[in-house]
Amino acid sequence: MPHPPEALAAALRRQASFCTELGSPLWSEAMEAVAADIDTGGKFGPLLAGWEGDLERGVLALRLFGGFHYMALAGKAPALAAQLPSTGGTRGGALWSALCEALARHEDLLRGFLDHPPQTNEVGRSAIFLGGFLEIAARSGLPLALYEIGASAGLNLCWDRFAYRLGAHRWAGTDPALTLTADWRGPPPRLDMRPIVASRQACDRRPIRLAEPEARLCLQAMSGPSISTASRISAPPWRWHATWRFGSRRPTLWTGSPGASPHDRRARRW
Repeated sequence: MPHPPEALAAALRRQASFCTELGSPLWSEAMEAVAADIDTGGKFGPLLAGWEGDLERGVLALRLFGGFHYMALAGKAPALAAQLPSTGGTRGGALWSALCEALARHEDLLRGFLDHPPQTNEVGRSAIFLGGFLEIAARSGLPLALYEIGASAGLNLCWDRFAYRLGAHRWAGTDPALTLTADWRGPPPRLDMRPIVASRQACDRRPIRLAEPEARLCLQAMSGPSISTASRISAPPWRWHATWRFGSRRPTLWTGSPGASPHDRRARRW
């Protein structure tokens, strides 16, 4: 059953508050504007009226603005791109008019994006994983066999290929592709440990293949527009040995060294 306009507007405002808390004021302002437009019977109400997902868990606002960001990144909405740092633009006073123009020209594309659950692959989470994996490696003395449910593109499976700045503490994998900075309170993790990852496995209902440029663009679209062009997602600098295996109609992404087994009993599974 379609949601009433007041429920749609409330969902936009709720997500806007989250964006403010998480440091994305640009999208927060835009979501508030869309909510106000819905309140007054504007053009965004008809666009969102047919969406029947869960307003509490379906993050409708992120789907909508992921579509807008995709259009800017793909060169389909140049006026919007001129307003976003992620596409080399500068925030001005024309954000609202740019959003309305993009809606008028690409309404079908935006409707399609509403069916795509957000796939953010926030690699900042790896800063949390690091402490746990270092401790596991120290206690077990075994290689790690990684399994992840809902892995999207599997970026967090590569936590050992990043560098970390955890307050005053530092840890880096071999030839790190990027550096993550996070606050750290309390005793440091086991920074002396160098865990061996024997295998990496994951599953996802809508897996993303980073080898495909379009997939990388869609993934980037779900990130905040305040990220500059210097932080664009590119193909992983490490070699991914990836194949798809299907069992019980559930896809499993297997990444790891050629010939390695995800069922190696000499590895600790997490």
